[in-house]
Amino acid sequence: MYDVDDDFRRVLIDLSALTVASAGRRDRFFRATSTAARGTLTVLDTPRLPAHAFLRPGRRFPVLARYSNSVGTDDVKPTVRGLTLRLLEGDTGLLDLTFNTGPIFFASTAEIFRRTFGTPEERAEVIGERPEVRSVIWNNIRTAGSYATYDSYSQVPQGFVAEDGRQWLIRFRVHSVQESLVRGDFDHGDLWWPPDAPNEIPRPADDTREPAFLREELRTRLRTTGVRNVVRAQLHPLDGDPGTTETALDPARAWSEDRCPWFDLAELSLDASADDDSVIAIAFDPALAPPDLGIVLARSPHTTASLNHLRALIYRAASRARRGEAQPPELAKLLRPVRKNPAAPPAGSSWSAPARAA
Repeated sequence: MYDVDDDFRRVLIDLSALTVASAGRRDRFFRATSTAARGTLTVLDTPRLPAHAFLRPGRRFPVLARYSNSVGTDDVKPTVRGLTLRLLEGDTGLLDLTFNTGPIFFASTAEIFRRTFGTPEERAEVIGERPEVRSVIWNNIRTAGSYATYDSYSQVPQGFVAEDGRQWLIRFRVHSVQESLVRGDFDHGDLWWPPDAPNEIPRPADDTREPAFLREELRTRLRTTGVRNVVRAQLHPLDGDPGTTETALDPARAWSEDRCPWFDLAELSLDASADDDSVIAIAFDPALAPPDLGIVLARSPHTTASLNHLRALIYRAASRARRGEAQPPELAKLLRPVRKNPAAPPAGSSWSAPARAA
């Protein structure tokens, strides 16, 4: 997790304001407004899933689910809606899966993510190089409908190693089976870019619903009908070619549904509210996974594996900071300043694929 180059360290240091903000607020900087539920996830018997030690047909996990808004405390304001699932064995977390509204992420690499939230000039350069970034980020934002009826996507691929040793990449999607999908697309009109956090998109002037509307609506569902979802998956085979794998790992690129069709992987049933205070204390971690579902790591921030690796390190640093805990020595070392003349992306930079899975 901590074996990264100096360019990656610079990205971490540039984004360390999130850690500082978490320490000052004693709360999450992003996704501070949330509500939680408990239930179960049951793996289905599907022919599309290669035999897998962790995701065995019929295996049943207790689940803690956390629904959230990306920014702000007013549910009615348009924003990215999120869902985090923790699969448990007793009180021990086995696997954390994070989801957002929107099929893909807007940044391909950690360095592009940093530049997008860097100076106005850096952001303009990114948009000039990749005009599609704007439409992707707007496509992740949803109006206030219901947490239970949004389609949510893991967006970032991670490793999948079958029992026979064959390596794949996997993406997940959570889809309601109770009622029709309510996308809640937001019409951004003339807005060029969403406001930078902690600023927010204003709520519609004629919308009088309470600021906790989505949270209360979800709690009502949990008390009455419960929330029934199916977890779907896509599998992308790896053929050993570094270029093919680099492309497949890109979180800003959807996989062909002809080659990698979605299939039903598991049933997700939520039927009880969880104590929100207990969930606040939990440090969700994208790198929490069994070895055969680990995230793919990268030394350089210029490769597509780096986005998820960066996310895991930032989650780890920010969660420690908001709880007033010391950083692991290896992470603290990475966050110390380095020289200020960033190198250009190395020619032909690459990474070692699932062999470096966390």
